[in-house]
Amino acid sequence: MPASTEPATCRTLAEYIKALVTALGEHEAASLQRLHAIVGARRARITLDDETVLVRFVRDRLVAEPASRDVVADGSGETDRQTTLDLLDGALEVTEAIQQGRLHATGEVEGLVRIFQVVEILLDASTRVPALQQLSAAYIRDPCRAAPLRCGVTRRAAGTDGEAGMLRRLDLMP
Repeated sequence: MPASTEPATCRTLAEYIKALVTALGEHEAASLQRLHAIVGARRARITLDDETVLVRFVRDRLVAEPASRDVVADGSGETDRQTTLDLLDGALEVTEAIQQGRLHATGEVEGLVRIFQVVEILLDASTRVPALQQLSAAYIRDPCRAAPLRCGVTRRAAGTDGEAGMLRRLDLMP
């Protein structure tokens, strides 16, 4: 992730999400159109550490606003800062994060599929779009967030042990 000369500033989760989607639209309009088509009129609750936001599109504009955990949404995702940084670095795959219990998602199957499609679009674009890389660098330097524990290092799930652990957590073991 390229370093930036901009001073570090504090941003809320809602501000980061809005900046992320805005940058995506400015630099990869087709990816934003795909994202909008996948999301449609659905609402998602996103929790990162102790911040929870409700995200939805109103016409073509993304709305991200603080929300309590009991707000009704079509799907919910929850993770922490370190997992987010590991995903952005490519040091951790989404499936590994789920297997390791570092990323939680709840909702109907269709909603979950859509959530993970959106995550994949954003992660894919973040590897190519300098504005998204700059936003990631700003997130790392954000003085109102805890410093990353490590960068580019992950705890890999051990094959079937990781899968078995995930199935146990989801109460899906045979």
